[in-house]
Amino acid sequence: MPPTTAGKWVSIDNLVPDDGSHLSRRFLTHWISLRENQLMPRMEQFDPTEVPWALSNIFLIDILDGDDFVYRLASETFTLRYGKNLKGARVSDFMNEAAAQSILFRWRLIRDTPAGVFVFTSHSSVDGRQVRGERLLLPFGDPDMRPARLIGITLFTNRPEIRPTLIGDQEVQVMRLANLNES
Repeated sequence: MPPTTAGKWVSIDNLVPDDGSHLSRRFLTHWISLRENQLMPRMEQFDPTEVPWALSNIFLIDILDGDDFVYRLASETFTLRYGKNLKGARVSDFMNEAAAQSILFRWRLIRDTPAGVFVFTSHSSVDGRQVRGERLLLPFGDPDMRPARLIGITLFTNRPEIRPTLIGDQEVQVMRLANLNES
């Protein structure tokens, strides 16, 4: 099934829904503060020491030439859930084709619009149970304010004892988008 564009467009301030985690809301507030009067902050404005409460859940994605993306950094949350360090990996290296295409659709949307994205997803585990994940993804700009890197924060909101058991699928349950040109 091709990726869907179904999602609710909201302002950047409302990107994280009311039932989203405190972690996602706090991280969004921090990113907005870095943004100042720009379309998006630049990577060099981000200081990890200002968000010690988020570091175990952060990931960075490099936007490569030729429509590709690669993990620059994936925190311990990813290592625990997928059983390996994702640095240098492409999403197609550990997700099935449908899930990879859905994720790449969102990453391209962030890059091309530019936009922020918030999603609730459900993932299967090897024992057949579902693990719910919450992700917030936001761009960092280059000097010309084109997205050059994505930063995200992930929180798996149930079954914390499952490590590493995700099998590489994903079902998007909720997607919210914020067009930065309109926020």
